[in-house]
Formats: sequence, C-alpha cells, structure tokens
Amino acid sequence: MRAIQRFLLPAVLCLTAAWATWAAASEGEEPLYKGKSLREWIFAVQEGDSDYMDALTAAEVLGPKSEKEMSNLLEFLKDDNSLVRSFVAKVLKGVGKKAVAMLLEGLSNETPLVRERSAEALGKMGTAAENSATALRKLLKDESPGVRHEAAAALVGLEREDKEVLTLLIEELKDEKMQWKAARSLGECGPSAQAAVPFLIGMLKDEDEFHRQMAVSALAGIGPASQQAVPALIGMLKDESQQVRMDAVRALGAIGPAAKAAVPGLIRFAKERDRMTRFFAINSLGRIGPEAKDAVAALTPLLTDEDPVNRAAAASALGEIGSPSKVALASLIAACDDKNSRVRWSAAHAVRKIDANLARPVMTKMFKDNDAEARWMAVSGVGQIHPVTAETVIVLTEALDDNDSRVRVSAAFALAGIGPAAKVALPSLTKALTSSDARCRAEAASAVWRVGGQKEAALPVLLQALRDKENSVRIRAATILGEIGVDAREAIAELTKALTDSDGLVRINAAAALWRVGGPKESALPVLLDGLKPRATPAGRGWPAGEGSNSRIDCLDSRQRTVRSRSSF
Repeated sequence: MRAIQRFLLPAVLCLTAAWATWAAASEGEEPLYKGKSLREWIFAVQEGDSDYMDALTAAEVLGPKSEKEMSNLLEFLKDDNSLVRSFVAKVLKGVGKKAVAMLLEGLSNETPLVRERSAEALGKMGTAAENSATALRKLLKDESPGVRHEAAAALVGLEREDKEVLTLLIEELKDEKMQWKAARSLGECGPSAQAAVPFLIGMLKDEDEFHRQMAVSALAGIGPASQQAVPALIGMLKDESQQVRMDAVRALGAIGPAAKAAVPGLIRFAKERDRMTRFFAINSLGRIGPEAKDAVAALTPLLTDEDPVNRAAAASALGEIGSPSKVALASLIAACDDKNSRVRWSAAHAVRKIDANLARPVMTKMFKDNDAEARWMAVSGVGQIHPVTAETVIVLTEALDDNDSRVRVSAAFALAGIGPAAKVALPSLTKALTSSDARCRAEAASAVWRVGGQKEAALPVLLQALRDKENSVRIRAATILGEIGVDAREAIAELTKALTDSDGLVRINAAAALWRVGGPKESALPVLLDGLKPRATPAGRGWPAGEGSNSRIDCLDSRQRTVRSRSSF
C-alpha cells in the first residue's frame, strides 16, 4: 500500500498544482462548449461525469481557442487516465503547430514519462503531427520500454508499413506486460502486420480475458491477411467470455470470404436472443459475402426481426451475399415498405445488388419517401442502375429541388455520371449553380460540364469551391477540375495555390488535378510523392477514420470491465 502511495502521491500533487496554476492564470471569460470551460471538461472526463464522445466534440471545438493554455494542458498528459490524455491530445491537435513543437521538445526530455506521454500525444494527433516521424524514430531505441512502444505506436499512424516498427511491436508480443499494447498497435497496421498473426494466434490461449480480447481485435484489424487464424477464431466462438466471443464473431467477418468455414457457427449466433449478438453475426455473414450462401435461409426471417437495426443488417447481408439470395427476393421487396426508413433503403439496395431490374421501380418509389435519408439513398442507388431510363433522368432532375441538401448533391452527382443522355436536366442543373450549398454548386458544375460540355459555366463555380472553408468542398472541387483535364487550364493558378493547403487531401487532389490540366509537373510531383507514403487510417465501423476508432481504443485501454464492454459496441 505504501508503495502505491509513493507512486501516486507525486502525480496527484502535480495535477493539483496544475489545477491551481491554471485557475490562477485564467482571467476574464473562458471559451465554453455546452456551458463548460476547457478546465471543466477535463475535470468531467477525469471523474467520468460526461459522455466521452461529447467530451471529444468539446475538445474539437475548444482546441483552436486554447493556445494560451498549452503549458497547463501538457501537465495533464501525465494523468494515469488514458481518456484524459486522449482528450488533451485532441485539444492540442486543435492548437496546431505550436502544440506539436512543444511535444517534440518533450521527446527529448530527460524524464522517461515525459518522453512516453509526448510520443503518445503525437500519435493521437493524426496528420497534424506528420512532421514528427524523424524524432519519433530515434525513440525506437530508447532505454525505456514504454517510450519505445509509444514511439512505435505513433509511427504506426504515420508510416503504416515501416518494418522496424513492425519488428519492435512483434517482439513486444513476447513481453507479458507489453503484449496487449503491442496487439492494439498491430491491429491498426492492417494487412502489413501479417507477420504477427502466428504470435497473435498464440495469444488467444492466454488466461487473461483482456489479452485474448486484444488479440482477437488485432486479428480483426489485420483483416483478410489474418486468414490463417480462422480455425483458432472459430474456436474462440466458444470462449467463456461473452466479450471475446463477440469480438471473434466480428473478426471472422473482417477476414471475409476466407472465413467461409465459420458460417455454421455464425448462423447459430444470428439466432441468439441477444440483439447485439444477432447484429454482429448478421453483419459478419454479410462481409463473408457469396461464400455465406448457406446463411440465406437463416437471414431471411430476420427481415422481420423485432429490432429495426437487425432488420436493416439482414437486408444488407443478403445484398452482399448477392445472387444466391434470389430465394429471399420476395421478402426483401416486402421489406422496402418497412416502417423504418433505414430498413427500407437497406432492402432497396439489397434488391439492386441481386436484380437491378426489380430495384428500379422500388427506388423510384422511394424518391417520394417522407424520410430524407431514404430519399438520399434512393437517389444514390438509382443512378447506379443501368441502362439509365428517361424516367430515371426525370426523377433525378426533380430531386435537384429536394429540401434536403444531401439529396440535391447526390442527384447532381448522379446526373453527371449519366452524361449527355441527361441533357433534359441542364436547365435545372444551371439553376443549381447558384445554390446556397457549396457542395451542391460544385456537383452541379461537374454535371453541367459532363452533361452539356458547358465549361464556361462550370469553371468559375469550381474555382470558388476551391477556396471554400470546408475541406470536403475543396477536395471535391480539385477532383472535378482534374477530371475536366486540359480544358480546365484556367484553374492552374488556383490549383498551384492549393498545393500549400492546410489539409493533406486537398494538397494531394490539387496536385493530381494540376498534373492532369497540364500545369507545372515540377510543382505537383513533390506533393504526389509525399502522398504515396504509407499512412495508417484505422477506422472502426461507425466511426470516422482516425478519430472515433482511436477513441474506442482509448476506452479499451481501461481495465474496467464495464467501460471495455460498452466501448466494444
């Protein structure tokens, strides 16, 4: 007990001092999110008094306004709570280059804990820390195991296929204290971590439930490249831990068609009473695809499951299984009239994948759906059904006046894909060039060019979009200009400016466009070569890449069973 007190007391005193220093330094009004200041949000995360996803949103909003609090924030990277550290790292990401510079200084600090936590924070900052790779690489040979690991974990996010990093992480799997952290990082490496699969299979036999769980999750992250683990994962479907069993179900789905042997076991899970168990099994059967044809008979009744999420999942799974699901077509068509909009459009897309001719009238009907999301998905789907009919062009043209911006954007995109055959839509597309929505204007410009060859009308709109405040709009504008090619030479000056954009994807797409329109290749080439560098983009289902997925991992970092269980869903 005294040993624990000796370990914790300095940290407690340090954080208490940090609170006091911060409180004394804060004068005037502090920026707020949902009525709380940054200090109050950190305290709420420490005490577990707030929804963590809500807290991460607060970090994103308050981060850019927190530059003067950097020194105070760095003290909280010493907190033993990984959720607090992740929150602070997200705030520092919002601060930007100055925060990165301060963390880089921390990498050379004489105290191992400071080096370790600085590396950890840089690893959570994504592209904002992309220039820290050289400094992190030096720490791969640090005397502290914790520092070496966090440096390797951070580099996973920057240089996904780095052999030195993978070698270090695989070696850590042999260390009982480090193996669960190593497994977590290897899962983020994706297929490039295939060499770790035999070691992870061995870890599945660990007596510690948490270690088994992390090994299964890592195999899921490695995906199809971990197919040699299928027999072992099928065995994990009988694990004494429900959490491990659920993770094994998901991992088998992540492996895909090569997990065909798991279909009988997954069918049994799809019939379980627990709704989340059914969901994971249904989803995995869909990811296995046509090789899961034996599951069609079990999936079809689930189209009337009491849970709408499972009904939608069953429809999507039948669509992924494809032509073997023709026996379920009648049930899928009936599900297109489900009272839940997500079920309706999931069923409609499944029908499209199985028999496009049957899907056309179903999706056309959904254009009048009361739910905007259903209309959006119908617009997105109907444009992919070929051959395109005159009726399809008419309903897409009408969708340009929909009251939902997603529907309008998707309609313009679909009409652009149809090309000259959609000339009847040109007056409506020209009108959409003056839409209040920047995304709609950009897609309408693309359509006006593709459908009617009206470069003069499209270019001014696209050049304006290239300067939009939204990253996604700038990315799309650059992409479209590249598709136009040499006819968009007038955009060379603006595309050249975009090579120094703050967003990496904008820079890469601008460079590609500059190359295609005939701009100076010597300007575009360095950006394109930089874009070829492998970078990890871990993404959990339902989370934005590189953000939510890390948040799930932070929750799994906790040894508290309840937190681990909740975060897995």
